[in-house]
Amino acid sequence: MPEKCPRISAKEDAEQNGRRGMNADREFARLCEAEREQITTAWTEAVFATYPLDTSGFARTLEDRFRNPTGYVTREALGKIYTAVGGGAGSERGLRETLEMFVKLRAAQSFAPVQALGVLYLLKPLLRERLLPICLEHGLLKEFLEAESRLDSVALIACELYAASREQLY
Repeated sequence: MPEKCPRISAKEDAEQNGRRGMNADREFARLCEAEREQITTAWTEAVFATYPLDTSGFARTLEDRFRNPTGYVTREALGKIYTAVGGGAGSERGLRETLEMFVKLRAAQSFAPVQALGVLYLLKPLLRERLLPICLEHGLLKEFLEAESRLDSVALIACELYAASREQLY
């Protein structure tokens, strides 16, 4: 006669899933951190490529905060946004302030709104190329999809901030 499977209560099941979720979230954050340098560098280069050639070369090569504020703000903002998308620690207020600084920079430049904010979505193909295969291998698809959703939320906040920045400018 086959042995019966032990039944667990809904509470025990929720506790097990909660522990698994916390561990999976930590594992995903660890994977994001391991890929951080490659992804943020590629993303930053993609953003700089949206500028005219004479500007993008300057933004790419000069890292001084005062002599190249565009490059500095871009690098800082993209790094912090990546951390937030990856589920890393940081305050929502801090992310909003960073995003506001980046959005104001893009709003003041000669970009159409879709060009100004579309650069946030340049991160998605990089995440899919670098992180998705690793996440699938480690059973972290849910966490990967949650990260993409966080990027969508960041983009929506950016839209709100962009509209406010443009109103202030004009």
